[in-house]
Amino acid sequence: MSILNVLLTRDHLVVAADTLAEDALTGAYSAGAKLLLIPQHNVVLAARGSTQFFLGGSQNSEKIVR
Repeated sequence: MSILNVLLTRDHLVVAADTLAEDALTGAYSAGAKLLLIPQHNVVLAARGSTQFFLGGSQNSEKIVR
């Protein structure tokens, strides 16, 4: 299970995500960022699930762009 919370108001965005990832092939656990901040473009990419899918661009990962 993944945690991804988003709070968006007129002038603020708060994004919180967990860091636990489970390898889809081996079942091994690891920790890593599931958020990618690009402040110069006012962009936050966030993913649920394994970070390997997020970084690899898999269609199994849900992405949110604000």
